[in-house]
Amino acid sequence: MLCRARADIDKPFNDGATPLLMASQEGHAGVAQFLCEARADIDKPDSNAGTPWHLAFQEGHAEVAQLLCGARADIDKPDKNCATALAWASRYGYEKVAQLLCRARADIDKPCFNDGTTPLLMASQHGHAELAQLLCGARADIDKQFNDGTTPLLMASQHGHAELAQLLCGARADIDKQFNDGTTPLLMASQHGHAELAQLLCGARADIDKQFNDGTTPLLMASQHGHAELAQLLCGARADIDKPFNDGATPLV
Repeated sequence: MLCRARADIDKPFNDGATPLLMASQEGHAGVAQFLCEARADIDKPDSNAGTPWHLAFQEGHAEVAQLLCGARADIDKPDKNCATALAWASRYGYEKVAQLLCRARADIDKPCFNDGTTPLLMASQHGHAELAQLLCGARADIDKQFNDGTTPLLMASQHGHAELAQLLCGARADIDKQFNDGTTPLLMASQHGHAELAQLLCGARADIDKQFNDGTTPLLMASQHGHAELAQLLCGARADIDKPFNDGATPLV
């Protein structure tokens, strides 16, 4: 009724929120559809640079997100954190929203957060294996690096996400690709005591003696941090037990 009476359909609240923004945040698909049909500004942001699209996916409202997508919302528009909808969906594990975005041809490798984080890096950090599988299937760059050199496999190895690491290995991730300081996925797993993950990487033929910039090997790392089970695993995989640090220290020392 108000729209028929020519109310300002895009008039914002004090914080910049428009009627469409509020409907999107609360998941009111019927209201959002009505506003879109009444030609509301579909990409109008609030004071935090959040658009109806951002608020819908952040809250996991797939129906509203689909509606906005069909109305040609800018699906790659970054918010105040320089993050896209797909990056946030990957962070929180919103698989349905991510699936919708991939079908709508969102930029699957767009770096976000000013540090180079991609959706696949985000999913790998937080252990969202099914979402990572979706991104791999949509041909995400499996070895695309964070600004500091971190890859999805390095991220999964650091956080002990074995299922995700297995998925990335199966998708032919570079198993020995190094962080800027020389860290490999196997070194990362060895540092944090992730034995199951280290076993998986050894089985995928990771370079078992590949060194950190200071000469540290996976076996040296496991020994230094007291990870006995992991050290035993590496010895069984024929790691060089006498390979020294750059300063001459060995695993035994």
